[in-house]
Amino acid sequence: RLFVLPLEQVIDEYTKVELRSLASVPLRLSRDQLEQLVTRAVEQHWSYDGDYYFISNNCAVETLKLLRSGTGDPQLQALDSILPNGLLQLMDARGLADTSVLDDPREALRLGYRFDSFRERYQAMFGVLRQRLPIPQGSVEAWLEQPAEDRRQWFSQADLRASAALLLLEQAALRRQLLLAQDELKQRYLSGRAAGDPNLNKAGSALEQILANSGFLSRPAELLDGGYGLPQHSEWQGLENRSRERQQQLRQLSDELDGEVRKLLEPGRLLELEANEANLLALGEHLRALHKASGGLELP
Repeated sequence: RLFVLPLEQVIDEYTKVELRSLASVPLRLSRDQLEQLVTRAVEQHWSYDGDYYFISNNCAVETLKLLRSGTGDPQLQALDSILPNGLLQLMDARGLADTSVLDDPREALRLGYRFDSFRERYQAMFGVLRQRLPIPQGSVEAWLEQPAEDRRQWFSQADLRASAALLLLEQAALRRQLLLAQDELKQRYLSGRAAGDPNLNKAGSALEQILANSGFLSRPAELLDGGYGLPQHSEWQGLENRSRERQQQLRQLSDELDGEVRKLLEPGRLLELEANEANLLALGEHLRALHKASGGLELP
């Protein structure tokens, strides 16, 4: 299904969690084509429901379909690509995409056409640690792969600058643990290995209700009793009321799921997650103490 996500959320997931860079490339479209494309995207989002296949029906394939039906540009009819980079290269060669905005990396970053991976920033913070502490790890990846308790032993030796670097890296470690926990929960739930587990059954029930009640977020047409196309003016009030009710139900279910989900984690993963959170609290206290000792105002 199609989801509309906040741009900042997508950027954070790629650059801070997955440590991958992103590029935003403008399309060369007329005003009419642009308006047609937006309208077509809304129409597809309203009632889209399909299957994802890694080769034959992936993000590049779906994007090309949308561009074809949304713009009506004859140059797109002969294109065929199953990889995002390949599709971009073909569109650039036909003058349909403007990749020149990426020629100057610094300018592209300043103007919001490029979003760099945080890997370089984390490595820079790791460099600060190596200058100030005798840590044995040679890369930021090796540092983050350590158990949280092993990282904690260096906190008391860190000065103000090193502690700030440790805090940033510990936040990165927590994002990594949350991503691993998310994948672990997904695999455990889908595989059914924990069938009969009362915690899984309770959380699974909440999750199933969330999935059942959140379909309208990706396929809002299900809020209507029938028909096709975009809703008419007379239908909007009923849609808003039903949408508001669904959102309230989702908030309640989400709170219930949050209360149960940690019980589903493997003991080792839960301990590491809690140790990571304890590290952040300890670093916060250490930073406040160092700041006060250096003559700064006491921080809350």
